[in-house]
Amino acid sequence: MTTGLSGPSGLTIHNDQIYWTDYNTHKIQRSDLDGSNVTDLVDSSDGLSHPYGLTIHNDQLYWTDYDTDKIQRADLDGSNITDLIDSSDGLSAPSSVTIHNDQLYWTDTLTSKIQRADLNLASGGLGDGTSDFTLQIGADNSTDDRMIFGIDSVTTDSLQLADTDVDSLSDAQTTINSLDAAIDFINDQRSNLGAVQNRLGFANSNLMSSIQNTESSLSTIRDADFAFEASNLARTQILTQSGTAMLAQANQISQNILSLLK
Repeated sequence: MTTGLSGPSGLTIHNDQIYWTDYNTHKIQRSDLDGSNVTDLVDSSDGLSHPYGLTIHNDQLYWTDYDTDKIQRADLDGSNITDLIDSSDGLSAPSSVTIHNDQLYWTDTLTSKIQRADLNLASGGLGDGTSDFTLQIGADNSTDDRMIFGIDSVTTDSLQLADTDVDSLSDAQTTINSLDAAIDFINDQRSNLGAVQNRLGFANSNLMSSIQNTESSLSTIRDADFAFEASNLARTQILTQSGTAMLAQANQISQNILSLLK
């Protein structure tokens, strides 16, 4: 396995590679499943101090930094590091972190809390995180029957584009960076909404299937099979008529015998 480990803590596997945090070496690293090809993804030069929890969602790394009181995110190669939640949000010594149903969950050691935030609203400076929606998509009153998602603001102010200009070369370069960040943010929002739309479509398909199956069952139980019942009626009529004819024949035989005795 890997060498040079000092204080490994968070661990996850993605696309046949191991990802982990090392508390003492101040690194987030990656290797093949056999421990070869160890790569440093994020380290102290990126402001990392004591990374602890680690998870991967939508091809992005999410981790907690115990000393800097932050939950951060980056691409799988360690680029585009973004602060999602920090001490200004009340974070204090976060440790474990995980993601479920587009929500970020973490443990906070010093405050003795388990907390969560909508993943779409944990923005890195863009958006204002004001729109949060809960839809009832199931028959029961449980979290599994509800969908929670957020739609962040995409105005020029929330995207930090209101004060951009191209009056100088440096301003133009800054504006380009701001536009790139805004485009990426909008793409993320569109992707999230597309995922929500797909989930709603799937839920609707399941409900329609349940309705059709229920209607079919009720029809089978309540409605007679017309052809089957018609054939049963014809069979009963034939048997009745045959019985009547046989009785008539039997009566006629008796009359013939009596006529011979006269």
